[in-house]
Amino acid sequence: MRLIPRINTPWSTGVWALLIDSFASNFGFFLLMPVLAVYLTRDLGWSAWTAGLLLALRQFAQQGLAPWGGAWGDRLGYRAAVVLGMEVRAAGFILFGFAHSGVLIILAALLSGLGGALFGPADAAALAVAVPKEERAQIFSQRVMFGNGGMILGPVAGAYLLAVGFDVVSVAAGLMFLLAGVFTAIYYPKEAVAPRKSSAEPGKFRRVLNNRPFVSLVATLSGYYLLSSQLNMVLPLVVVADHVSTSMIGWLFALYSGVAILLQTTVTRWVRHVSFQTQMVWGFVAASLGMVANAFSSWTVLALFVGVLLLAAGSMLITPATFAATSELADPNEFGLYYGFRNVSMGIGGSLGNAVGGFLFSVGSAIGFPALSWLILAVVGGTSTGIMRSLHLPLRDANSLHERQGMA
Repeated sequence: MRLIPRINTPWSTGVWALLIDSFASNFGFFLLMPVLAVYLTRDLGWSAWTAGLLLALRQFAQQGLAPWGGAWGDRLGYRAAVVLGMEVRAAGFILFGFAHSGVLIILAALLSGLGGALFGPADAAALAVAVPKEERAQIFSQRVMFGNGGMILGPVAGAYLLAVGFDVVSVAAGLMFLLAGVFTAIYYPKEAVAPRKSSAEPGKFRRVLNNRPFVSLVATLSGYYLLSSQLNMVLPLVVVADHVSTSMIGWLFALYSGVAILLQTTVTRWVRHVSFQTQMVWGFVAASLGMVANAFSSWTVLALFVGVLLLAAGSMLITPATFAATSELADPNEFGLYYGFRNVSMGIGGSLGNAVGGFLFSVGSAIGFPALSWLILAVVGGTSTGIMRSLHLPLRDANSLHERQGMA
């Protein structure tokens, strides 16, 4: 029995499987992550900054190890890396529901991060090798849309399941990754099964680090991920601190993802004449303004909806542009390695964002100035915008790709 229907598109069944993978992994991740900080602080009595450190550890375990995970994907074949990573994350997520001691919770965080380090770069690299070069910008836009579909349903389901019990949330999230691993083993594209030709060559890490335009891009993107990580850290804490139902967390994520699903194709068409670098600059501006809007949440929690809309705008501009830019700057035989290094920006920015966000929230609450965290984050965003604008990246205009796709 065919689980994936035949669809009249130029993409293979394997490419559609990769897109469904993006939905499933985001659904499982956002089923758990937005309520994890609430569980740690409200149910286990952890302080906000301690919960932030735990989330930072999980983020660093995933993105900090992503270059090695990507390199193993090149060496093993992307399907093997994704299947293994999905099952490791499933174990970590399920463990969260039954771990009450600090040691076991840290172990769960490390397992969930390690799983992501294996499947994250491999999934992105598989898309890059499974479609022609001129279609990559389009397919990565579709990947963002499918992922945002998971972001819509995951947080809503997680917020309501939390009323039953956090253990139910964690088991449901783990089972999603368990099933996604089985699905991947069956339907992965054949182009992504075999190891890459240069996977065993020595000095590959040094070659990436010597690619100065790529390293500059990765370092600067850390500023964006520092801002976007507040969706999982400070935003849920603000909702709880204002004594609003935790279901609002789910609706904020649904707004974030729903806007991206509805408008991603339109935004991509609007910016088709703009270089990838300029798209990323505009994305930084939108995310920074989102931090400013969130600062008004101490007066009205509705300001969070404006902030989330601006963060969604930043994501729609930055995420497809960074995936396409990485494929242009990378060696085609080392896509996994390069996408793994790209994820280092998420590791650095996300880890700092979780740790700093939790600390600033605690300080702001203690001194009676809850807007402190958002205002400092806005300054970080403005600084990162200037740095991104000053980079000299050898990237083609997005328009040249879209013209080949018949979209201009």
